[in-house]
Amino acid sequence: MKRTCLRKNTNTNENSKHGVPSDLFKTNYLRMKILKINLMICCFFVAACGPGPGEDTREKREIPDTVVIQEKEPVVDDEFDMAEALKEYYKQQEPEWEEAFRREHTSRNSLDYHGDYKGTLPCADCEGIMTKISLNLDYTFRMTRRYLGKDDREYVIEGTFSWEECGNIIRLNELDKPNQYHVGELALFKLDMDGNRIIGDLAHKYTLVKQ
Repeated sequence: MKRTCLRKNTNTNENSKHGVPSDLFKTNYLRMKILKINLMICCFFVAACGPGPGEDTREKREIPDTVVIQEKEPVVDDEFDMAEALKEYYKQQEPEWEEAFRREHTSRNSLDYHGDYKGTLPCADCEGIMTKISLNLDYTFRMTRRYLGKDDREYVIEGTFSWEECGNIIRLNELDKPNQYHVGELALFKLDMDGNRIIGDLAHKYTLVKQ
């Protein structure tokens, strides 16, 4: 009996040495094979679902078609700087404003110029020329003159007057030069031969006051 058992044990050891696994070894061997196959299948699916070569794996963000850039308004830290800026702006605009004011506000369209104007104008060979000019809305005038200290007669001239382009000066068309007057507030200022205001100590004597 002992010899038979020894033979069986000897045969088992010899079979193990020749690569024939036992039942337990076979079971473990099969499990390892199955696990290896499963791992290979998982790796295959991971590789198939992952990004391709050279593809950016970072999160992609949508970029709007139009980018709106909001400009920030300049911030003025000092009130003095704002005052200087406004002063400079008004200084630059002043000539244009003055020109626009002159065009829109003239004696012709801003004053009630029609009426009677009286005064005594200087005379070279008499005491003075007593003058009266009546301006009418239909652009007609009537002038009466009397030479004081020389002739008591009254000279009358009637005709039409026209406005110069500036809108502040009229020309008495039936008179020889100087025949222009600057129309002011409640007064007519006789102009010289070149159409300029008379200046100097006698300037006030070339004024006819509205009655």
